[in-house]
Amino acid sequence: MTDSTLLPLLICTSILAAFAIAIPWRCFKKLEKQSIIERLRVTE
Repeated sequence: MTDSTLLPLLICTSILAAFAIAIPWRCFKKLEKQSIIERLRVTE
């Protein structure tokens, strides 16, 4: 493989890795704002 084929692969991999980290982190932060009682009510 040459550098011209590795560069797009590295760019795509870094973008997908950023999404894989950012989306769960954002969901966790949103969920963290709710109280434990509110979270338990949703599961019942």
